[in-house]
Amino acid sequence: ATRAALTKLTAPVLLYAGDLDPIATPAVVREAAPLFNDATVVVQPQAAHFPWVDDPAAFAAAIGSLPG
Repeated sequence: ATRAALTKLTAPVLLYAGDLDPIATPAVVREAAPLFNDATVVVQPQAAHFPWVDDPAAFAAAIGSLPG
């Protein structure tokens, strides 16, 4: 039911991962992207589970560069 509901979501979705994250790995995040109609995947280099803590400037730049 959750997967079906996600495919009906029309809003753009950002899936963000740190490339060193052992929990929400970049592979898992990329695997989830097709569940959404409009998903963007961003992987922050040298960041773990809290990329905004690991490199706040890189995180802000990545988020700030997205359309909309």
